[in-house]
Amino acid sequence: MKQDGMEIHRNGMDIVQRLMAQKMVGQVPLKALSYESSKVKEVLPTEILNVSTKDDQADTLYLLEDDTFLHVEYQTTVKKHDSFRFAGYVMGLYNKYKDDKRISKFTFNTVVIYAPHIRRGTVNSLFDIGAIQYRFTPIFLNEVHQQKSYIEIIDKIRLNPNVELTEEEKMIILYRPLFNKNKEDIERDTILVVKDIQEMADELEKAKLTGTLFVLVKKYLSDSGQKRIWEVLKEMDIIKEEMEGIIKKNLEELLILALKSGDFQTAIKQLVKEGKLNQAEVEEIYRKAEEN
Repeated sequence: MKQDGMEIHRNGMDIVQRLMAQKMVGQVPLKALSYESSKVKEVLPTEILNVSTKDDQADTLYLLEDDTFLHVEYQTTVKKHDSFRFAGYVMGLYNKYKDDKRISKFTFNTVVIYAPHIRRGTVNSLFDIGAIQYRFTPIFLNEVHQQKSYIEIIDKIRLNPNVELTEEEKMIILYRPLFNKNKEDIERDTILVVKDIQEMADELEKAKLTGTLFVLVKKYLSDSGQKRIWEVLKEMDIIKEEMEGIIKKNLEELLILALKSGDFQTAIKQLVKEGKLNQAEVEEIYRKAEEN
């Protein structure tokens, strides 16, 4: 989306969810989605070496405080061989960390978070070819119910606009509109959440949450719905710098990955166009890639 010179990357929803994951150390990472686990000890790198495709990188890997692994994928599509791909990630991640002396046991649990438009009946969560069997836990955002928790958080903000929210509470706020099955309800709740966020006193936090929410739900909003939120965002000058920085950082990471894979000509042309990186920035990214 482009409004008055600002572009939102087409993979903005996935980018935002991965960025949210990076902040979950010391938290129950998927509590906002009603999935209980031990707290996060560390968010681990997910790059897998010696893979057969250019795209083989898991979305998020947590090392939990009970020394088990929680592997999380964010899906906006359903494809026939998804379970095979996820199983491959787990095998690759096991191989990556199998000699890490910090880790006492190697138990992997995979959770796949499905976007609101995806229904349970379309997903096969089992990969079974006899010699190898792998199962993941699907979470369908349209089936999550956190209305009570959301109301409690907003009431806390209204009682004390200076309250500091936990990352778990922020996730409940940000995901709240996505706990719906259709676009109309998502848009209705998005407008409600944007209004509730404005009750906060911290201008930076308010801007970050509003901008993050916008990127997270943008693909489900009508033009008029996007315009309403954009009008709020335009009043916050700080949001442009914050969101453009987030998006550019992720574009740089994607470009470095593409350069490493050898497909840099196409990557440069596409990512420079989408990210509005200039030639000097491209040269700097290329230098970083060579150093790595």
